[in-house]
Amino acid sequence: MVRATFRCQSIESQTVKFTAAIDDANKNWSQYTPWGEITMGITNPDALKQFKVGEHYYLDFSPAPAIEAPQV
Repeated sequence: MVRATFRCQSIESQTVKFTAAIDDANKNWSQYTPWGEITMGITNPDALKQFKVGEHYYLDFSPAPAIEAPQV
């Protein structure tokens, strides 16, 4: 597993933007100044209200099983 720390930069409508934060947790994937951006479209109101601009959040990456795309 790789753990990254990201800071919530903005919330506009249902779009939440994050950037990598300088944190010891990020040393497992970045030897120097970490960088990265994530943009999420969150349409679930209960999930959206859990994010606050300026707050930091962990992002954990771990293997997941492959998901087959549905046949159309």
